[in-house]
Amino acid sequence: MKTKLLAASVVDEVDSRDKQDMDYAELYQQLGKQYRDMAKGEDGLELNQKQHFLQRSVVAYEECLSLDSQQVKCSLGLAQLFHNAGAYTKAKDFYRRTLELDPNNKNAKQNIALL
Repeated sequence: MKTKLLAASVVDEVDSRDKQDMDYAELYQQLGKQYRDMAKGEDGLELNQKQHFLQRSVVAYEECLSLDSQQVKCSLGLAQLFHNAGAYTKAKDFYRRTLELDPNNKNAKQNIALL
């Protein structure tokens, strides 16, 4: 049910924008953030449901970067997801990528220092 609501909100946003100016990478970034927020913001979710939303978030962020490799938010989002999952090598790679795109990114600087 919540996935349908999420899809409906993305469709509403697409409908409200001029289709000629649509930025699909940005939509995937927003979708990745929505899935990540759903995973951590829902009390009472079972572990497998949280993992499902987190996996969906990773897929959305990866699709975002495949469409626009310069998307800082997607790179940082992946770094944070991998960091929280304990995949520190992947997290470092995405923090570095974020810093290549945005050398002054405070979150990336702080978090890479923790690894």
